Formats: sequence, C-alpha cells, structure tokens
Amino acid sequence: MATYLAHQLSSRTWPFQATVTLHEPAAAVTDRIWPGMGVIEAVDDTSCLLHLGAETPVTSPG
Repeated sequence: MATYLAHQLSSRTWPFQATVTLHEPAAAVTDRIWPGMGVIEAVDDTSCLLHLGAETPVTSPG
C-alpha cells in the first residue's frame, strides 16, 4: 500500500514523467533514492523500475 501511494503521489506531482529500467535489484538501490526523487518498483531479482518526474522535459543536445 505504501509503495502504491508513494507512486500515485509522486506521479501526480510532476507534469512530465519517465520510467527508467535499472539493472540492479530494488533492494540495492532503494537507499539511494529519496521519496521526492522517485519511486522504485521491483521487476525481478536483478532489475527494477525507477519512476521519476520533472517540471520540464529534458532534451538532449542536438
């Protein structure tokens, strides 16, 4: 329930959202991500998703 609630609050706060696949277990990265930064979602024993948001989209130099 806490993970679901954190994800819902986090995703609704920012107008732009991204989901990044991390090739590490959720337990290995959870301590490095503070709640205002994003939400970690376990996928399997070797990877997880990081859901994050921002006020503006980030563009790469062209």
